Amino acid sequence: MKKTQEQVLRNVRTLIREENMLKDVKTVVVGVSGGADSVCLLLVLQELFRRMEAKAARITEWTAEDIKNGLRKEAPKLVAVHVKHGIRGKEADKDAQFVQKLCERLGVEVIVKEYNVPKIAKERHETEEEAGRNCRYEAFAEVARTRANAVIAVGHHVEDQAETVLMNMARGAGIDGITGIKPVSGRVIRPLLRLTREEIEGYLEAQEQDFVTDSTNADDKMMRNRVRNSIMPQLTEQVNRQSIAHIADAAEALREVNDWLDECIRVSTKNLIKWDKKTGDCMISVDARKLPAPFLHKFLLEYLAKASGKRKDFYRAHVLQVERLLQGDGKRTVDLPYGLIAVRDGKFVRVYDRTRDEIQVTDLKKIWTASCMDQFQKDQLLWGGIVYVDAGPVRMKLQLKKSMDDYPDNPYTQFFDFDKIQSQLTLRNREPGDKMLIDSDGNYKKLKGVFIDKKVLKGKRDYIIVLAEGEKVLWAVGVRRSMDYYVTAATKHILEASIEFGGNDASKYV
Repeated sequence: MKKTQEQVLRNVRTLIREENMLKDVKTVVVGVSGGADSVCLLLVLQELFRRMEAKAARITEWTAEDIKNGLRKEAPKLVAVHVKHGIRGKEADKDAQFVQKLCERLGVEVIVKEYNVPKIAKERHETEEEAGRNCRYEAFAEVARTRANAVIAVGHHVEDQAETVLMNMARGAGIDGITGIKPVSGRVIRPLLRLTREEIEGYLEAQEQDFVTDSTNADDKMMRNRVRNSIMPQLTEQVNRQSIAHIADAAEALREVNDWLDECIRVSTKNLIKWDKKTGDCMISVDARKLPAPFLHKFLLEYLAKASGKRKDFYRAHVLQVERLLQGDGKRTVDLPYGLIAVRDGKFVRVYDRTRDEIQVTDLKKIWTASCMDQFQKDQLLWGGIVYVDAGPVRMKLQLKKSMDDYPDNPYTQFFDFDKIQSQLTLRNREPGDKMLIDSDGNYKKLKGVFIDKKVLKGKRDYIIVLAEGEKVLWAVGVRRSMDYYVTAATKHILEASIEFGGNDASKYV
């Protein structure tokens, strides 16, 4: 191999090790569009995995140092996923055929998913670009959920990073947005994030591997294309030839500072936030105004995102408006994205959804019945992963915690003894026969009786979200949880279950 190819492989291998991308991973689901970056990603991972197994085969006696260096007897399995968006007709068909033939030649399993993105975009009130991205991640996540210890690999590179940073800055993003794309976001990994487009295409050329070009990349109706096709060339030609690399390097350096800042904020803001048990409102203490400005702004941004269930579309301007409420300066209410409103309420600023009552009475009736906690998902939680369960207008997030000390008293979050769960759980509305353990003497009560005791109106009972193991209810969201699954001193694994409104938002995989 040429030196440049070895440099590409070394670059990717180094980032994988630094970010611990493949720890305990058995399957890598690779998003393959057929473009240069995704094709390069597939080829590079396959070559690295081939070398990993070849080196492992030569080892007769394994040491702790071998394992520390990322060696393993069997490399992860590759699964390619190609998504058709229902936009480009025959051109898209050719791209899918290209990916299928490529994977057949490489001996890699390939799965093709189809979506009607224009229709979905209208239904979700999103741009086609946004809906397409969400559909892709939904497809990747759907496949990953069916595979053992899976991560999702996508082909973002240096130019993608620089474009994202510039776009976020132009939109008014804070520090989080300026840090750009993370190498690891939940189950999503980006092994090519330190490679340039030139290096990617050079690797493919050396491999004599062709790729496809999406004609929509030239459509300047999309903001990213305008940035890529117009602004980035001007930066490199008229400002500095290394502009793109410098922007990406700055984002990585700032991410390290941002991680440190997040930890400082976590420690210093423990007593500044609470959740109203009855309404689920986010309550921010006015004492937060004493925080240094960088701490305060990040703290507010974090909890605005938690209150809405989404991070996108919250910018510095919104944070400054809420800060003025804390200071008692000016008006006492602020309108925020996603129908949120912030109101000064005594010693707190209360953040809530102005349509919360309608959400509970109208949308929750449409909740899908969704099963979770099969053996694969239990294993995934045990090796540190996060499980998302989609149920129509809501999504449940499951993860294991070491303790409950630092977590807010949020009506949409509860904790359970993970090891007491014997079979699959179901997220649904109530069903006949549902019951709940109500005391330490082993007495169960019908869920209807629990609702009566808690004075839940008849008209709302069919809309309450229920997490159940068969007919045994672990949690009637917003009402009470069963004593069956209480966390005790003997609990080894604590399961945190959180309900998030606004399901079908694929940005939560990123």
